[in-house]
Amino acid sequence: MDLIKIGKHIAEKSADNLLQVTKDSKNRQKFLKRIIAALIIITGIVLAAVSGYFIREYINESKSYIVALDPESPEMKTAKLISGFEEAHLFRYSLHDRYEKMIIYMSEYHSGELIEKSEIACLIYDNSASPTAGMLAVVPDFEDFTVRLVISDNTANMYTDFSILEEVEGREYYGRSATRIEDRKMIKADKEQGLCTLIYGKDGIWMTPVDTIESGDMPDDNDYIYYFSYCFFK
Repeated sequence: MDLIKIGKHIAEKSADNLLQVTKDSKNRQKFLKRIIAALIIITGIVLAAVSGYFIREYINESKSYIVALDPESPEMKTAKLISGFEEAHLFRYSLHDRYEKMIIYMSEYHSGELIEKSEIACLIYDNSASPTAGMLAVVPDFEDFTVRLVISDNTANMYTDFSILEEVEGREYYGRSATRIEDRKMIKADKEQGLCTLIYGKDGIWMTPVDTIESGDMPDDNDYIYYFSYCFFK
């Protein structure tokens, strides 16, 4: 009889323990579900904030751009008429952010080898007077073997002349061509970006895209390349 009571007691105790374990397990599951839900919410908030930041940066950056004007556009025809030269490369830029300065570089390549890189123009802005739009012109003079760079925006105007193909024998017989950026290009702050090239060759020329040089891949097909690039610094 005592054994029967003991057996019942053990069975009841086991049943109670099982119920408690089941209850504890359900509580743990509820707790874990709450933790997971909280983590999902926090992760969602963080992702939304980060995505919003990058979207705003992309939108702001896309508002800052530079574009080459169509050779047949009225602005281009006017620039050629005013300059008196047969060729001109005209670019319009729009700036959404404020910048401290803009620098224009010219890199000279001989058969693909960089000979010299120089800073040919620098405009320093007061933050309160940072431009919102402007024009850039690269105008080669094939008779005098000079190039004129013109910069005009709503805060300043400047131009500068410099020589090319110096001391090159028979340069007047060299073939010549040019490449420039295609379509509209986003301006990236503090990053040097390509603008246009002037290409010269004694026995022929090969078209070298601006993006190719910008990426650091300079072919050695052409005798002389003058590569123009720019950078807007914040």
